Amino acid sequence: MNGNKGGIMRLVKSCVGLILLGLIWSCSPKLNKPSQKKSGQETNVNTTPAKPTPAKPAFTKARIALLLPFKLNQNDYRTATKAQLDRLDIALDYYQGFLLGIDSVSYGGLNFDINVYDTQDQAAKIKALQERAELKNAHVIVGPIFPEELKLFTGFSAQYQVPVVSPLAASNPAEYANPHLISMVNHLDVHAENIGKYIISHYKPESGVLVIINPKKPEDEVYASALKSYIKEQSPNLLIQEYTSINAFETRMVRGKQYAVAITSADRPFVAATLDKLQKIAKLKASDFSFQAFGHPTWMKQNYPVQTLQALKTIVSSAYHVDYKSSAVINFVKSYRAKFNFEPSEYAFKGYDLGVFIGKLLHQYGDDFAKHIVNFPYQGIQQHYNFSFDKNMGFYNTDLILLQYKNLSLQIVQ
Repeated sequence: MNGNKGGIMRLVKSCVGLILLGLIWSCSPKLNKPSQKKSGQETNVNTTPAKPTPAKPAFTKARIALLLPFKLNQNDYRTATKAQLDRLDIALDYYQGFLLGIDSVSYGGLNFDINVYDTQDQAAKIKALQERAELKNAHVIVGPIFPEELKLFTGFSAQYQVPVVSPLAASNPAEYANPHLISMVNHLDVHAENIGKYIISHYKPESGVLVIINPKKPEDEVYASALKSYIKEQSPNLLIQEYTSINAFETRMVRGKQYAVAITSADRPFVAATLDKLQKIAKLKASDFSFQAFGHPTWMKQNYPVQTLQALKTIVSSAYHVDYKSSAVINFVKSYRAKFNFEPSEYAFKGYDLGVFIGKLLHQYGDDFAKHIVNFPYQGIQQHYNFSFDKNMGFYNTDLILLQYKNLSLQIVQ
């Protein structure tokens, strides 16, 4: 949100009346009525047919609960800060993108009843919502979006056997111990695994070295530990060296080696200084050494010199990427502008992809859709989904994208 009054009013007018209603939106395609037997029609009383197995009722209505932190009870648009409004914009944009996604798959006689609720970003509100029949009887619950709130649904999911979608949290799903959880965003272990796969395929033990620059902060250790574990398991002969700074690495370089330098920090000042130093080393010693940098997933949202990243052939992993030249993206942007008079944000894209994905699953498999998630890959306009299952983690997305800086832009690594 740009913080102007027009943007604020867009948020308030779009949500106030709708959220309080509960039932926000439904799509009800026309149904063809089945033919009926005429009254008085004779039956053969001399024949006793075998008792048929009762057919499962046709799945004609998908009930979805969407839980987002609009926080309409807490913010006065006249006094709200930009940070508060930006947080609200996440909810609104995701909601609008999700509706467009569901709308795009509303065909074939399946009705979608979507109940949208304001969680207010409060545990007490969420617990109150859990008493509602609409949540207990939902085929799927999308949200909440924050980790602490998602933990409140572990017992609820087990009791009512309701799948719960974690739409935005990048935390490790093992934290929730919920086999009914569906995590859309890749956690750090998945990022480390995909970077590790690339390194193993391009750096052989005879000449390659994985150098991990890890300042040892707790958040740095998570990524570094996952990357080390994967490399040791899959390529035990590949040499791994770990340093807390690039300066310590510089004194231990060996001529003729190919260095994959993974910087596991997301601390911008540290990363900027490390990249600058590594570029200088690579330039001065290009004839004796080979370097390639691998970054933390959060670098996508941090501002580093593109020339430096390109010079180091830097590769980063990402849970999402938008190709604005593709026809699918162009059509989505046009539809979003036409319906909402705004440009779609990152969260609108995310909501759209989830709406299409969930809608297609419900169309094809009805209320048994969760049993088929692991065999239902999906390539969206921003995210790709390919799920694995673990009884402690639930369903978690393992598909992500590797991007490399080339021609002063990010390009997908094939």
